Parts: sequence; C-alpha cells; structure tokens
Amino acid sequence: MIQIQRILAAKAALCVLLISTWAGCIVPPADIAPQVLPRAELQVISLVRRGKDYSASGRADLAEGEFREALALRPQNESIYNDLGYVLQAQGRSDEAEAVYRAGLALAPNNAVLRANLARTLYRQGQLGPAIKEFHALLDITLDTETEELSRQYGEEFTPEEFVGIYRDLAMAYYLLGINDEAACYSTLAFLMGANIYEAGRHARLLFSLNRVTIALHILRDVVVARNAAVPAKILLDYGIALYLTDDYTLAKAALGRVLQQSEASRVDRRTARLVLLGIAVDSAGGWTALETKDAEGGAEETSAPASELSKEIRSLYSGLREEDPRFCERVQLDSDHYWPIALSDALDELREKLCDEANESLLTI
Repeated sequence: MIQIQRILAAKAALCVLLISTWAGCIVPPADIAPQVLPRAELQVISLVRRGKDYSASGRADLAEGEFREALALRPQNESIYNDLGYVLQAQGRSDEAEAVYRAGLALAPNNAVLRANLARTLYRQGQLGPAIKEFHALLDITLDTETEELSRQYGEEFTPEEFVGIYRDLAMAYYLLGINDEAACYSTLAFLMGANIYEAGRHARLLFSLNRVTIALHILRDVVVARNAAVPAKILLDYGIALYLTDDYTLAKAALGRVLQQSEASRVDRRTARLVLLGIAVDSAGGWTALETKDAEGGAEETSAPASELSKEIRSLYSGLREEDPRFCERVQLDSDHYWPIALSDALDELREKLCDEANESLLTI
C-alpha cells in the first residue's frame, strides 16, 4: 500500500512539473507585442504566391499581372524583377524580359539569378557577344559571392553544378561565333566539372562538330567501358559514328548493332545507325563502283562467298531502313544532327542518293 502511495505521489509531482512547463512555453511574456506583418507586405506576398502558381500552371499571362502589381508595391524587391522577366520570356517577349532584368540589376548588380537570366535571354535573341559578356560577369559574381548568399538568391542550396550550366552556355555561344578554341575550352570545363554521362555526350558532340573526332572517341570509349550495358542509345550511336570515322569498322558495327537492340532508341537514331552500318558494308565491299561491277558481271550468285555475304548484308540493312522509315527516299536531304562533321553529313547524303537511285534497285532488293 505504501509503495502504491509513493507511485501516485510521484505521478502527481510530474503532472505539476509538466503543466508548469507547458504554461511557460505557450503563454508569451506580457512585454512582447504580437508580431504581425503590415498589410501591404502581406499583399505583396499574396500577389507573388499567386503569380508563381499561375506560372507553374502555364498561365504566364496571368502571372504577369500579379508580378506587375507586386512590383508596383515593392519596386525595390529584386526577386520580383526576376519573376516578371521569366514570365515575359515564357511569352516570347524577350525584349521586355531583357529590360526587366536590366532594371533589376540596376538595383542589385550582384544578383546571380538576374545576371544568369539576362545572359540567357541575350543568347536566345542571338546577341552572342553581349551574352558572353554577361556570362563572364556571372562567373565573377558567382566566384566572389558567399555560398549562403547565392543560396538565398537561387531560393535553394547553391551547388557547384551551377557552374556546369554557365560553362556549357559559354561553350555554345563561342561555338556559334566560330571561336572554336574558347568553345572547346569551356566545353571541357563543363565536362570535367559535371563528371556525368550527359556532359560527356555534350562535350563529345561539340568536339565532333569541330572535327576533333579522335578526342571525342576517347571520351565516348571511357563512358562505354565504364557504363557497359547501361549506356544510352544516343551515346552508343555517337560512339559508333566515331569508330566509323576512324575506320574501326568491327567495333563500329558492334556499337551500332547495340543501338538497334535498344527499345529506347528514337526512330531517327535507329535510322542513322542503319545508314552508317550500310556505309560500312558498302565500304567493305569496295564501294558502289565495285558493287555495280559485280552486279553487271552476273550478280551476287557468281561472286565470291564474302562478296555474296556483303551483298546480303547490304540488302538486309536497306530493307530494315525502309521498314523503319518508308518515306526515307522522299526526303530532300537527311535531317542530320548539327554536331556531325561536314564530311560525315556529305558521305551519308551521298549514300542516301545511291540507295534511292532506281538504277541500283537490283543491288538492294532482297
């Protein structure tokens, strides 16, 4: 009985302590007045929130009205300039977006987000020189600003990944201006800092377009070896093309064959893979002249066994190509990727003309 009384007494004391603690936590001291935001500030917050909701739902036109009203109430708020510029750009009103970004930067010249959006707006407008100038200013700001402040400006944790986008944009701007060494330099920085398969692919394609195929091949080979079976079809296609351009037909055929086996490969990528495989087969047969000579001398049945197998391979690939794209021969030219070396585009266009020439039908029909 005594033990039970002791337990009840302890519980009662604990309840008193808990009630005292709760009271001290929830009852504010008498000398602290309630903190309430001014009505105008609450209105700005509400306008910006609605604007962001409209923007997220694809209604940039409605978002614009909310942001303009918020900006009229708080013209010194740099982030609202960024929001307004973004929805103007989304409506294709680049000139107005540029003006808004510049107005925001006049208030906050070290705002990295405003500077980045201005640079990309100029880039989309084709103002490559001014865009490059702004990208370099953005790099300086980003390097000189504390990470905490950058995170505040971006509205999320700032990471070194942001540099990858800046370097990649600079690479493309320099490339479009024909300043190839600078383009390759910044593309390399993006590739090294990004250190992922996507940046490897982008870097390789830029090197392709600069006709630096051997370097592109080394980069793509490292990706393929490291990833093995988990290589995207696009990377495999680029790898196969690089091998083809460096005359490594055996490995090129293996890589391009893997592209055709991947269900995720796009129709264009599959068509390109078949076309390059046809180019390899024709080259291995000694070119179109050799094929035409053998056909004129009596057809594949009377040629050597290797030549006969090549003819069958060419016919099979061509049949698959036409099944994949029945309108292949109706095209004025191939919709080749912009990063292909000119020599490759020319070679594949010439091959297409041969494939679609009715005079070569006997060589291609199974």
